Amino acid sequence: MMMPFVELLNNLQGEQLIEEITKIWDRQKYVIVLIKDILLYMDKNFVPKMRNYPNIENMQTIQFRTHVVANKNIKDKVIS
Repeated sequence: MMMPFVELLNNLQGEQLIEEITKIWDRQKYVIVLIKDILLYMDKNFVPKMRNYPNIENMQTIQFRTHVVANKNIKDKVIS
């Protein structure tokens, strides 16, 4: 499933694309903090007991990287 802003990013280019990715990442970091606070108990008590299981912050970062940074269209535009 694509994140909703991926479609928006596919239609942007150049500096506008970089600025929008930065805005989205800043919002995503804020959401990561909110989710992390909500799931603090699980993150502190359950996750450390599970081997090779990423914490909430790492999972959110992986999702952003997978769906935005690694998206072929967006990646090619950012590189160019």
